[in-house]
Amino acid sequence: MSLAIAAIGFMGPLVSSHLFAAALDFDMAAQISLFLSAIWLVLFIVAVVQHGMNGLWLLIGAPLALFYPLAFLMVWWACQRNACS
Repeated sequence: MSLAIAAIGFMGPLVSSHLFAAALDFDMAAQISLFLSAIWLVLFIVAVVQHGMNGLWLLIGAPLALFYPLAFLMVWWACQRNACS
């Protein structure tokens, strides 16, 4: 379940950019990806609280679930430092 949520969150912006290339509707894909990443994070926290060390197996999905949130954070941080033009 965790890996499926992480994979869908990762693939969302990639699929939508190909499907809606003419409209360039990347904002909706980004919001969906961030929402699914938040769901994955809640699922991970609940698993670690309930199952302890066995819940750490859910970290397998972390690269997929956290790629876009971290990428958006880095772009936002760079733009705040006037690196965006």
